[in-house]
Amino acid sequence: MSPVENANTADGHARVGVQANTVHEVTVYQVGADADPKEKFLAGVRYLDGGMPTAARKLIDEAVHAGHTGVDVGFYWVLARLSGRTRRDLSDEDMAALRRAPERFPSRENGQWTHGLRMIARLMETPEADVETVTRDFDHLPVRLREDILRHLDRFLTGPIRDRLWERTVRQAASGWRAGYRVERAWKFFQPTPNPPRPRRTEPFAATRRERGTMWTTAALAALSAAGIGAMLVANPNVPGLVAYALAVTAGLFGAGPATDWRHLAERVRAKEAVLSPYRPPRREPPDGGFTARIRELFAHYFATYVPAGLTANAWRAQMAGIEQDLGTEVAHRYRESRIGADGLEWLVDFLARRTMERWESGAMLAHRHRPVAPARMKALAGVAAAAFIVTTPIALIGAWSSSPELGLPLTVSLALFGFTAAKIAYRLRTGPVRAAEDAKAASAEYAEWHGAYLRRVAELADRPSDEEMAAWLATDKVLLMNRALHDYKLSPADVLEHALLEDPAQEAGRARIKDGPWRYTWYRLMLFILTADGVRQVLAEVNTSTGRLHMKEWNEYGFHTIASAHLVRYENNRRRFTLRLLSGLETSIPVRGPRSDDTEEERTTRLTMDASGVHATLHVLQGVAAEGKEWVALDGRRDRNRMSLLKASLHAMTP
Repeated sequence: MSPVENANTADGHARVGVQANTVHEVTVYQVGADADPKEKFLAGVRYLDGGMPTAARKLIDEAVHAGHTGVDVGFYWVLARLSGRTRRDLSDEDMAALRRAPERFPSRENGQWTHGLRMIARLMETPEADVETVTRDFDHLPVRLREDILRHLDRFLTGPIRDRLWERTVRQAASGWRAGYRVERAWKFFQPTPNPPRPRRTEPFAATRRERGTMWTTAALAALSAAGIGAMLVANPNVPGLVAYALAVTAGLFGAGPATDWRHLAERVRAKEAVLSPYRPPRREPPDGGFTARIRELFAHYFATYVPAGLTANAWRAQMAGIEQDLGTEVAHRYRESRIGADGLEWLVDFLARRTMERWESGAMLAHRHRPVAPARMKALAGVAAAAFIVTTPIALIGAWSSSPELGLPLTVSLALFGFTAAKIAYRLRTGPVRAAEDAKAASAEYAEWHGAYLRRVAELADRPSDEEMAAWLATDKVLLMNRALHDYKLSPADVLEHALLEDPAQEAGRARIKDGPWRYTWYRLMLFILTADGVRQVLAEVNTSTGRLHMKEWNEYGFHTIASAHLVRYENNRRRFTLRLLSGLETSIPVRGPRSDDTEEERTTRLTMDASGVHATLHVLQGVAAEGKEWVALDGRRDRNRMSLLKASLHAMTP
């Protein structure tokens, strides 16, 4: 599969979804104030691997100043000093540090690090006649050293050796483009760490003494009223009334239990129907940006994502509005007091939305509509008893009233009043324990289901890539973009006088980082500037971080003399924007994520992100060209020779 596409077509990991700012509690970049020099050195190497050479230089310098030296330290000290830079970028301070390098890193070894330093010295200016020999010796270096040199000295090499090593750089990028199961793993970097599920609280049924006392009292009074009616029928013999009375009492005794159970089952069915009801506006809208609002946003996204076949997202959400609302309210209520971020529950929202779709497609959601509410025997017994009670009760009451009107009416009212009260309380006392047991069982089953989904999610994210892997994948994308641009413009690496690449998050890209690391984005916009003797080639592409697919967007060419200015503009909230203006009026503008002025941690993160983005190197190149045109290249070329002589001398002195 080709890593490059000309059209901006969506692929398997297209830029969709609710974007979050995920911070992983991984501490590979953290260095304590009291860290020993070796710890600082190793952290500096990790920053270098993460594509942040400025931070790497600072930490490795601190380690060296604290006395941590050695040929391996010298190797990475040199790489950090040169990484992402050109010969023009070396300052007077850098040159002074290089002069002192042989004193700081005296070597008596002849191991791989020494060979690596010697190779860097040989690569600085390799005569064309020695290219084959140097290339062959380079191939004999350990793999790690070869990869590091190719990655960090990309902008530093010139001449024929650059063409030869560029072939290796491209091969290395092509093999590493999707190495380490990138497609299967890269997306996991942007997923928040799941927060564990919380069980739903259920209350055990508990009847109060007052409630039980009221039931027994009203039942006794109702029984006395019924007995009084029966006594009236016996005192004034009324055969139809007595028969009806006996049947009514029998129906009541034998039908009360089945009727109560039937009603309980019917209420459970009505509860299932209630969740299918349309959306009900909340009494009060949650504040924007809050926990509840974020939970609702996640449910809206995932209910629009998991849609049954044959339905549109809008139609599905309209049909499931009540369920979506109830689930959102339940999750927000259950976790609101736990002081956790809503994004840590994204796995749960994803699971609930997917399960809703699956239950709909399997028919489980509406299964209650296609099966009897209660068993046939229960319904038959309750129905016969109810019919007998309804028919015989009026006959018995009429017989009692006819024998003694002055007693019949009060006893009837008493029976109705106390009987209804006793029946209502008896229903609650009979079904309450059943309902509580069913709720506890449902809550236990729900928690088991949620916990299973949580464990699956944790296992799925167990191989989340490291920040170094994310940086390495992005580095391969940049190499492949450069190679594509060289191919399209029919250029060789030796034709390139200078190049700069600016990276920035694409629109609506999600982002994530580890603690003390730079932001990594789900989609990048990469702007490449290639300077040749004929002028500037500018290429714009977007890359999907999860798949590595490059989408070519724009190609432009213009002469050195047409560049009017290049600068970083600060605007509200301390944001920055990189702007390149041509004399023709054409303007290229890219926002560069900056920190909020009052957020110290975010300011540090932004510095690291900008360090990794290449914005400063790009600005340096284009500002120089804007100020001096093509002469800037020639002028800096003269300066290069002096710097290169000093650099080679220092490197040779480090490896006698």
